[in-house]
Amino acid sequence: MRKYARDVPTDRFDRLAFDYSIVGLGIGVTFLVVVMWALGFGLLAGVAAAGLHAVLYVMLAGAINAIGHRFGDRPYSSSATNLKPLALITGGEGLHNNHHAAPTSARFSLHRGELDPGWWLVRALVALHLARVRHHDVHLTSAA
Repeated sequence: MRKYARDVPTDRFDRLAFDYSIVGLGIGVTFLVVVMWALGFGLLAGVAAAGLHAVLYVMLAGAINAIGHRFGDRPYSSSATNLKPLALITGGEGLHNNHHAAPTSARFSLHRGELDPGWWLVRALVALHLARVRHHDVHLTSAA
């Protein structure tokens, strides 16, 4: 938090949810179960949604480092790669070589034809005044 999100003030809820990870997990699972139940899908659907989210999150996070350093393009000098299909299902994280080249950038897509769904979400949040981008200019740490 001090290194990458120093401008985000922590409050009591943040400390409770993130310093004690089981609390944050419990809040997230409870939220999903209640929302699915409120939408009429039932409690079992909420539990299934929470389980699916947890499994996909763990699997996709592992895929970023496992696949993202093995297969794909390397436009910048690092061991990471850009794999466009992986970027589509991971919110842009599959553009891992770009991330290594510009680690402080909120945008992973740096070249024509790269799709970055996470950046689209950031742009939407900015347009709704719910987020702010600190670095508009991309600062590359490695050469192309």
